[in-house]
Amino acid sequence: MLKYPSVGERRKQIAEDPRGAYLLEPYQLVSQNKLEPLLKEVAEATPNVTVRYGCGLEDFTQDEQGVTVEARTVDGVREELRASYLVGCDGGASTVRKKAGIKLEGKGRIRALVQVIFRSDELYGKIVTGRGRTTTSPTQTARPSSRRAAAPSSPCIPACRPTPTFGR
Repeated sequence: MLKYPSVGERRKQIAEDPRGAYLLEPYQLVSQNKLEPLLKEVAEATPNVTVRYGCGLEDFTQDEQGVTVEARTVDGVREELRASYLVGCDGGASTVRKKAGIKLEGKGRIRALVQVIFRSDELYGKIVTGRGRTTTSPTQTARPSSRRAAAPSSPCIPACRPTPTFGR
């Protein structure tokens, strides 16, 4: 089992380290079902990025000016796309990584994880988080008390998992 220090433990390590080897703010784990919709929204709003859904990477070639991507739509239509960059954000079994010849290193399947998402209007009001600041996500609204966690303001939305996308 992997052991990660709590935020409090990491803050103590940061404060006690005379070398300054740690970042000044502890890391925060952000659930994929909260992060993906935010990344999707930002990518779609970025003027020089084209986000494409319903297509998958078949192959790509790179030259000094950029990348040519061969994609296939869900209808089986072949498309050729040209981009300055190709980003492989498709996990450990990445087609982009494999076709680029990048070796996957490290030990896989080190933990079994299950994520359960539910809504409870009462739960967040009953969790005491101690003194300090409260963080919220785009679907949450902070309550006035800093001793309580944020409460969802709308039902939880399942994570979107679009097919691989390409920006140009």
